[in-house]
Amino acid sequence: MLILTDVNNDFNGLTDMNILTIVLVLFLVLNTIIFITKFKWLHVASSILWIVPLTIIDNIYIRSFCVIMILVSFVLAFFNNTKEEYYE
Repeated sequence: MLILTDVNNDFNGLTDMNILTIVLVLFLVLNTIIFITKFKWLHVASSILWIVPLTIIDNIYIRSFCVIMILVSFVLAFFNNTKEEYYE
């Protein structure tokens, strides 16, 4: 069960691993929805999702991974002209 220890500080009770796990699960669910509905503009929503650990976690490796995932999501959303059969 997820319990916040301090009401004034929203993410005081969440560890870095909890935040990354929540974002990863949401990312996988969102990609499953994208694959089922074939609506490629939802990749933009998945790129916005990676801003959460980018702003909260102070690890340079995690920040660089989040930036890479944001860029990959934007590339899949906007520059995916050659792979149209994936969405058809």
